[in-house]
Parts: sequence; structure tokens; C-alpha cells
Amino acid sequence: MILVITRKGDRHGWHMVELLRSRGKKVIPLDFATFPVSTEFSFALTGSTMIVGDTCFNLRELTSVLYRREALPQPPASIRDQSIREYIIQESKSFLSSLPDTTNCLWVSHPDAISVANRKPLQLQRAVALGFTVPRTLITNSPTEAASFVQNLKGAVAVKSLTGPGITLENGTEEKSYALYTRRQSPVEIIEEIGRVRNCPTVFQEYIEKEFELRITVVGKQTYACAIRSQASPHTREDWRRYDLKHTPHLPYELPSEIHNRCVQFVHSFGLQFGCIDMIVTPQGEFVFLEINPNGQWLWIEELAKLPISNALADLLSQSHI
Repeated sequence: MILVITRKGDRHGWHMVELLRSRGKKVIPLDFATFPVSTEFSFALTGSTMIVGDTCFNLRELTSVLYRREALPQPPASIRDQSIREYIIQESKSFLSSLPDTTNCLWVSHPDAISVANRKPLQLQRAVALGFTVPRTLITNSPTEAASFVQNLKGAVAVKSLTGPGITLENGTEEKSYALYTRRQSPVEIIEEIGRVRNCPTVFQEYIEKEFELRITVVGKQTYACAIRSQASPHTREDWRRYDLKHTPHLPYELPSEIHNRCVQFVHSFGLQFGCIDMIVTPQGEFVFLEINPNGQWLWIEELAKLPISNALADLLSQSHI
């Protein structure tokens, strides 16, 4: 029995539910938003059980769990007091966070491992330790440190957010969303507004010139690399997440064995079974590590580059051992 933790609107999670069911697997999708109103979770020292929809099962029956996206637990609509609602949410989140501890099966991947792997400074330290080339980097909220760093680079700087891909601002009854893309700036441009660094930690890296970029999806011991020809479009030259798919070729790419092995080792060093690594290949052919998204998206890569990532995930989840 395979549990898929997903939520409304998570295309990847529901895609995997359907794929696994098409293979004849018994799959239970779990949306945390249904807890505690219509999903039951009971822990006892003698065994833990869940009731999801019409299905009641012992957690010992699970052979694997795909942890995709968790929603916020929702209190009963009849409870309107905000303090009580917040209390129920807090208690529910705490209880649901213990779910991995009540199972003895494969998690792809364990939520605690994902949380640790999301720490950008640790990612970069680990990458260096494993032999990856990494851009010179400073993460800081110090205007003084930032100014010194960018002036010493003597070249273009990549300015990035630490974690958030975007922000939504409210203006009365209206909301407007902004994407926080990587920006290429000169030291002079950064110094002009250096005081704003005090407001929020910011990532500064030496800007690496690109021949193309790689999105490397690791599934178990397999790697699936896609070359993103981001320099073919002016929209994607600084950040391929600006998406110009019509003019940005996505092609399957065979990694050198050394890079393949290092990527697998990197993902497993965090206790992960899955991860999406972003790299640059320079005009000189050097591979430069940027970051890992330990629970990233893959379907657009699969569709454009014809890479069997979903099937590899289904194979991994179908194994009956840890």
C-alpha cells in the first residue's frame, strides 16, 4: 500500500496517484486539509491507524510514502473563534508531523530530510565537500559585508532570494504576485541600494557565464538530466524560471559518470531519495553547482525532454523494502 501526501492543485502528486493506480498498486492520497474533520489518525504504542475517506488501514501496511505537498489542516467550519481555530491547526500540524515516526517504510522523501536539505548554506558547504565547483557566495543582511563582497568580485553579480520564489502583496481588496527571479547586476548598481540589504538576508554570487543550464533529477540511484538552453532567449538568460518554453530548447543530456555519481552521493548525503539539482555548464565546459530543490517539480522536464522520471519514481515507490 502506497500513501501519497498531496493537496488540491498539486499536479505532480495527483499524476503519481494515477500512474501508480494504472500499475495496479493500491494508492491512498492524503490531503492534510481533510484533517481533523474527515480524516482520522490514531497513535498507540501497539500500532497506529488512519481512516482516509472510506479506507481504514494500519500504518504498518504501508510499503512506501510519496511526500509531495502538505496542506494546512482545517478546523471544522462550525468553529469560528480564531484563537480556537489556530489552536486546532497547531495541534493538528504537530500530530501530523509525527506520521513518519509511526511508519516503517520508504519515504520519498522524509520531511525532516527535506527540511534540512532546504538550508542553502548547508547545500553549498556539502557541495564543496563533495568536490563540486561552487560560485563564490555571500548570504547576508549586512550592507557592509555585501558591499565588500561585490566590490572584490570585480564583475557581474547574481542577486537571489534565499528561499522564496515569489511574494504576494495586498492592496486593499486586491492581491498582486511578484516573482523573485535571479538578477544580474553590476557592483555599482548594488552599491547604489546597499542599505536595503539590512531589511532581509540576500544571496550574492559571482555571476557564472552559461553555455547552458542543467536540471538534474535524482531518483534513488538514477539521474535524469535535462539541458536547458536558457541562453537562446533573452527572457531566460539570467533565470530560466522566467519560462519562454517556445524559444528555450529542453534536451536530454547524458552526464559524465563523475557528475552522475557526485549528484547521487549529494542527494543521499541528506537522507533523500529524490532531489532536483540545478547546475550551469560554462562555455569552457565546467560544471558549476547552484542549488538543490529537495522536493522539486519535474513534469515539464519529463514532457519536454521525454525523460521517464515519473516511471522511475513509480518503480522506487513500488519497492517493498526501505
